[in-house]
Amino acid sequence: MQNFKINILKSPEELGEHIANKVFEMLNQKRNNFVLGVPWGSSPIPFFNSFAKLVKKRNTDLSKMHLIMMDEYVEGRNSYSYVPKNGPYCGHYKIENDFLVKLPAKQAQKINVHFPDPINPENFDKFTKILGGVDLFLVATGAEDGHVAMCGPATPLDSRTKILQLPEAMREYNFKRYIQAFKGDKNNMPRYAVSVGLKTILDSRKLLFIAHGNEKARIIEIFYKAKRFDKNYPITFLWKAREKTELCIDKAAAKNIVDLVKGE
Repeated sequence: MQNFKINILKSPEELGEHIANKVFEMLNQKRNNFVLGVPWGSSPIPFFNSFAKLVKKRNTDLSKMHLIMMDEYVEGRNSYSYVPKNGPYCGHYKIENDFLVKLPAKQAQKINVHFPDPINPENFDKFTKILGGVDLFLVATGAEDGHVAMCGPATPLDSRTKILQLPEAMREYNFKRYIQAFKGDKNNMPRYAVSVGLKTILDSRKLLFIAHGNEKARIIEIFYKAKRFDKNYPITFLWKAREKTELCIDKAAAKNIVDLVKGE
């Protein structure tokens, strides 16, 4: 069985540099749109930091770069809208403060950022095709349940962009991380999100999985030992696309699979 291409880096900083150079190379090879799928949260921050440094150093034009964001929290009942974009726990806030503010102002204004639309989420997959399809999707996962974007356990492989009710385990984890933003009350934590599906990501030309830190070691071990898609851990969907997927993991996150990788 064909395995993944795996890069185990010494540190999050080295991981970020590796991914930034890869993305930069792909960007420069494209004449038209360069479409990059991006998660938000802690996983892509080393990449954001390194990529911003490259842009400043090489004065790169980012007008052809399109960021396809994985997901965002929404609120409502029969119809949905984004949660306030100034909330420190939401995707709009995170991409602005973890990435865009680190770019030169003129470059940040040129980059195209697209979030799934909570009013017509089904149009998001069509929109990415109009752009020319996703060239590279950066994939991250939750440390506890292996969720991808907001897709929790039991998400089917053929899932597309839609409104999702958040799994309680995911809500609990994020509530603890941003407890001050929710004023200590879990009822203030969003219950719904608009999220890409697993098939949305699988349709990309290339996939690159990012993980760093001891917190991710357990789920990386579960993922790597699975050798197939296990609906209980959505991140195992990458086994369905291993021929076009690269794993970029730092030593801390990879500590439970190092011997397995060496033995293959």
